[in-house]
Amino acid sequence: PIADYFARLSYILSQGQRVVDILVIHPLGSAWAVYRPGATREVNQLDRPLDDLLMTLMQAQRDFHLADEMLIEPGAATEGRVKVDALGPCLEVGKMTYRLVIVPPGVTLAKNTVRLLREFAAAGGPVLAMEPLPTLMNGRATAEAVLPPATRVVTLAHLPAVLDELLPFDVRVPGRPMIWAHHRQIDGSDLYFLANTDLDHGGVATVQLRGTGRLEAWDPATGDVRALPCQQRDGVTE
Repeated sequence: PIADYFARLSYILSQGQRVVDILVIHPLGSAWAVYRPGATREVNQLDRPLDDLLMTLMQAQRDFHLADEMLIEPGAATEGRVKVDALGPCLEVGKMTYRLVIVPPGVTLAKNTVRLLREFAAAGGPVLAMEPLPTLMNGRATAEAVLPPATRVVTLAHLPAVLDELLPFDVRVPGRPMIWAHHRQIDGSDLYFLANTDLDHGGVATVQLRGTGRLEAWDPATGDVRALPCQQRDGVTE
């Protein structure tokens, strides 16, 4: 029954910890900075590139979170902090750890966000940005550089290749951009939820996972579990 299918999915996808390496700074502050009652053109000019960015990430099987600048302010329950662990520099927000930050098109960033990006870049963390770049801080003109000097300005067309250069992929489904991925760690095991969002085409796909180990296929419709044939090479399971 369809109810059992969604009940199993809802349960398993709420367990453990989600694995996400990319943080996208939400340009909500920029939207408020350019908003005028009855005139939405400038807001739309920020909204459309953001949608395109997020779709590009999903189609590259690059999962992400959106950062609300207010929630990473000092004293907030999810205050942002820059750390360096065994895997390198990271931006820690609540229970999540991010290895790469993307600044979408915008006009302003919060002062605290500017500080965090500077610290993250200084520690060696990659910061990507897309034009137009923010030049305001807290919505006001500033003589300071808003983005770190090491920020890499990218276009949407080149973004997937730049990500491959800077951040090892976690999940990849070559040639199938409409298959989206969700990765969780549960009690020492890795769970990957793959969804084909193409309403017209199904078929067989090759899935590449970072890491090695035994694979199982879990059927949410029946609850059945079966071993899944795979091969491993150079630290990747396929």
